[in-house]
Amino acid sequence: MSLQISSKVDKNKVFLVWQSELRGRLDSASYSVKNIFTGSLFPLQRLKTHFIINPQQKEKTVPFDTYAFIPMENVSEEDASIAKIGTIQGSDSRGYTTFLERDLICAKITPCMENGKMAIVKDLPSQIGFGSTEFHVFREKTHKVSVEFLRSLFLLRSFRDYAKCNFTGSAGQQRVPTEFFDKLEIPIPPPKIQSKIVTQIDAAYEAKKKKESEAQQLLDSIESYLLSELGIRPPKQEENSLVNRMFTRHFREMSGGRLDPFYYKNTFEEAKKSLEKGRYPLMLLKDLASLIESGSRPSGGVATLTDGVLSFGGEHINNQCEIEVKTPKYIPYDFHKANLSTETKENDVLLVKDGATTGKIGIVENQEHVGQNINEHVFLLRFAHSMNPYYFLNLATTHLYQILIQRVIAGATVMGLTKDIVKAFQIPLPPIDKQNEIADNISGIRNQVRTLQEQAKEEVEQAKKEVEVMILRDSQ
Repeated sequence: MSLQISSKVDKNKVFLVWQSELRGRLDSASYSVKNIFTGSLFPLQRLKTHFIINPQQKEKTVPFDTYAFIPMENVSEEDASIAKIGTIQGSDSRGYTTFLERDLICAKITPCMENGKMAIVKDLPSQIGFGSTEFHVFREKTHKVSVEFLRSLFLLRSFRDYAKCNFTGSAGQQRVPTEFFDKLEIPIPPPKIQSKIVTQIDAAYEAKKKKESEAQQLLDSIESYLLSELGIRPPKQEENSLVNRMFTRHFREMSGGRLDPFYYKNTFEEAKKSLEKGRYPLMLLKDLASLIESGSRPSGGVATLTDGVLSFGGEHINNQCEIEVKTPKYIPYDFHKANLSTETKENDVLLVKDGATTGKIGIVENQEHVGQNINEHVFLLRFAHSMNPYYFLNLATTHLYQILIQRVIAGATVMGLTKDIVKAFQIPLPPIDKQNEIADNISGIRNQVRTLQEQAKEEVEQAKKEVEVMILRDSQ
């Protein structure tokens, strides 16, 4: 029996599903991507045949005062590993997910699951461990399929796209249910093929880690180069001991109406002295910028808007000081026209003014980000010809300058930077030719970093594609 779709219908937006293929759900999204493993070169078997899914910990264990604890944020989506194992008191462990050595823990909630947050538990300091309730746990049962191989399958983007189509829950709280894994069938290659796949994925992640380490070394070199060019010697980092936290200040040293001890900490004083001892004069930011202004959004919010003018916030500035819009936020066109003073132009600098990422900074480079706007949590800085915006950007991202920014954060309920505080930033000002030289050299370093990071990601993605070829007929 054959079915045909009218030629007037966009075939890219319509698909047919046989009744026999229904899995207890009627929403179209759950059938928009088929299980990639149905095209496997190897026999399929139920996942639960070889793994205990979300096992209940009933085994007797030696009691510990503290146990290993792994929150969701400690699982790295960059290399599918555990970045850090914390601890939790035995009396506080009730209600958390439990796991043992060599269990595979995998995020069930979006977007963590989509981004590949999963890891094999290793080196537990206690007999059992605890973690986020948003982890699924998989434990080897037959030992015919290793957790390393299962992790390799789960890391495939095509599999995670399929899992995403089976999310349940309301928007913003969606997760992959246990029922999805209960019914999931996976390919079972011979042990040698499993081992080859695991080795290939692990080698790609190791290569990625090496390149990212090289990239980080380059990033770390930026500050020492920049401060050296400015004749600034960074202050020594002091241990956070009781002795170092105790200090005295003369009343005549107090300024700006600040009487709180935090403002006068030794760390801040040393950073300020280092800046003042540089070879170039210090200028106030208000004398170098042609515009320092924060943005706004309509009262009542714009959460439901899916079109309009982009409204940039701190979440749209990545760790490379670039504007990156993964989750766009919009304001109406009319509202934008009424607030053209903060319309973005090329080389505008965006500075986060409050919240958890206060002091984070980025620059408008791409034409697609020009002509947009900013929200109330961001300052837009535009500079006159005497200041290279890239020079300021790199200066403001140094550890030294971030210390000085942290010093002047103020507020009661919401801590942040005011316009007057930003205007009073002290900037060492070399001649414009020297600024350009510094900015160009650092741009070269950042380009090398970007190349290494892109190569690292490409190697991992290529390894995953090769794994799909080894498993799936459609990839041959």
